Amino acid sequence: MVTLQSSESWLDHRRLLSSSTEIHTSVRFLILVLLTLVQVKYQDKQDSPFETHEAIMVLFIVAAFIYTVSFLSSLILIQNHHDYTFYVLPILKQISVVSGTLACDSLILILCPPFGYLVLALCALLALRILIGSYHQIVHCSKRLRVAFPDTPSAIQQYYTCLVAFNTPFASSVSFSSV
Repeated sequence: MVTLQSSESWLDHRRLLSSSTEIHTSVRFLILVLLTLVQVKYQDKQDSPFETHEAIMVLFIVAAFIYTVSFLSSLILIQNHHDYTFYVLPILKQISVVSGTLACDSLILILCPPFGYLVLALCALLALRILIGSYHQIVHCSKRLRVAFPDTPSAIQQYYTCLVAFNTPFASSVSFSSV
């Protein structure tokens, strides 16, 4: 079990959450404004955005759900002082920022498609940048999970075992050593 690192790093994470609260307030406000604009755009029409832009509305619902869950999870982690908060909180913050941006962008795609596609490309670049920047955090978390759950085989090991069990040609050409 990992002990809390220090009171200074705990305060750093509290500051991280308070600074991100301003971002989350802006994202929530923007979502409400964009939803109102979508409602105004479709008030005189027979169709609803769920009929004309079904995939985009599903994307909005999924992104908004991920945004809400990741934001609330970060609040709960900060409040409960878990040992793994120091590792998980930055990742949750990044997930919530990307999913909140994607939720806003999906509504922008309905209102103004050309600008929405530009924002979608920027959101994809942001997600890629965050993923590359978080590589070491992700590797560190996966190592900690392997230590915490040593008897659980990895997905690659399970896939290779399945290939060997079915005696596929690919399985005989690959040699796998456990990590």
